[in-house]
Amino acid sequence: MPIDEYQQRLLAASGDNNHFAIIISFQGRGILSNILPKILKEKQTKMLLISAYGYNFKNFDPDYHLFINNHENHYKKISSFSTRLSILFILDVLYTCYFKMNYDENVNKKVAYYDLISKYNNTNS
Repeated sequence: MPIDEYQQRLLAASGDNNHFAIIISFQGRGILSNILPKILKEKQTKMLLISAYGYNFKNFDPDYHLFINNHENHYKKISSFSTRLSILFILDVLYTCYFKMNYDENVNKKVAYYDLISKYNNTNS
């Protein structure tokens, strides 16, 4: 079993109803696209699916579903530029909303982490 596949299964199995999973799959072509949702559902982990419109997992109904453009011409393009930008934008917005929920606490933690690692930036320490 490839390491990435093992780690994804392990992360899904370690979830519970206090966790939140984000599944990104353009059209469900990945090896684990039908396995991970089953594990997460059994563990009662809430799920957000980010996928192309019109794509549905078999026997899987995510708690939340955000759509990305599914009209890229895969034969006449250099790469999946707009797909990557769409996903990056969605993840940035989600992170911003999550961070804002406890803004002061999160900023204080971040500053404390930077202060701690800054103490050890000097190579003589």
